[in-house]
Amino acid sequence: MGATTAGTEQAELLQCNRGSALVMMERTALDSRGIAVEHGHHLYRADRYSFDITLVD
Repeated sequence: MGATTAGTEQAELLQCNRGSALVMMERTALDSRGIAVEHGHHLYRADRYSFDITLVD
């Protein structure tokens, strides 16, 4: 997870102002063998989201 700001395209898609704070998340889901089965890169409006993250070993 990290932070970034909205560029022109992101601001239009997320209906916010250019330069608005965004939360950036990149994640990879692994199966029980440790093989990647899903990968995503996501941007969220910082003013509309909060996250609760639980990590399982």
